[in-house]
Amino acid sequence: MEIFTSQTLTNEEFLKVISRSFEAFLDKGTSRSTDKLKPLHGAIARDIANRLGDGYEVWSQGYWHDKEAEVEGRYVSKRVDITVKKKDKVVAGMAVKFVMQNYSQNSNNASSG
Repeated sequence: MEIFTSQTLTNEEFLKVISRSFEAFLDKGTSRSTDKLKPLHGAIARDIANRLGDGYEVWSQGYWHDKEAEVEGRYVSKRVDITVKKKDKVVAGMAVKFVMQNYSQNSNNASSG
C-alpha cells in the first residue's frame, strides 16, 4: 500500500508510516523483527532521496535495494539504517530508532556504541 501522495513526505503521511510500523510490530509480536522498521526507514529514505534528487543514492531497508549499506568507521564497519552515497562514496548515515520495548536497554546500547 503506497502512503505517499506527494513528492515529499507530509506530516500526515509520516503519521501513517508510524502507524504502519506499529501495526507490523503488533503483528510480529517482537521488538527484534525488522518488519516494523521497513515502512519507517523506507519512507524516510524515499523522502531524503526525493529531496536530494539525482546524483545521490539512498540505501535503507524498505527502499530501493531494500537493505542497509555498510559504512566504514575508524575502527570497524557498521550497517547504518539510512545511508546517503554520492558517486559510490558515503556522504551521510543516520540511525532511526523506534523504541517499543526494553527502553532502558536500548538507551544503554545507543550510548555505548
